[in-house]
Amino acid sequence: MLMKGKLEIDFIQEFKPSKQHSLWYGGRVVEITYAGFTFILGAYGDVIGSLLNGCEELCYVKDKNNYGLFDEIMSEFIPDDRNLRAIEMTEEGKTLVLENNNWWEVLVDTPWGDNLDIGWVCNSDYLSEALQEMIANMDEVIDEIEGGRKCQK
Repeated sequence: MLMKGKLEIDFIQEFKPSKQHSLWYGGRVVEITYAGFTFILGAYGDVIGSLLNGCEELCYVKDKNNYGLFDEIMSEFIPDDRNLRAIEMTEEGKTLVLENNNWWEVLVDTPWGDNLDIGWVCNSDYLSEALQEMIANMDEVIDEIEGGRKCQK
């Protein structure tokens, strides 16, 4: 991969190595400035769900504003990604029931001042993998944006 310049990475939210699933975060998480563009990796969506132990609801979260409330509310019961995966597989007798969730998505700010939502949803649920996907595809996205801008002129 041939890069067009240097990367400047800014973590807007604290990086939590043991909590990389998008559920733990809300809104803008990482911004990368590259070749005059700013690529924003964020956790977007509406996280609504309950943690059940049998029929008993242990806790409930409803975050429709990308605040990252899942981390704040569920951490008492689910301390990290390893435990989240165990609960998703219902190995611990607990069940996480999600009505809605969020995902990693990339937005782009252009050097000429446009803020673009290009519909780029990452393939991974985990921050480090989504970040790698974003970096690996930035040149291609820049080429597409610049090509589209030339066609509009």
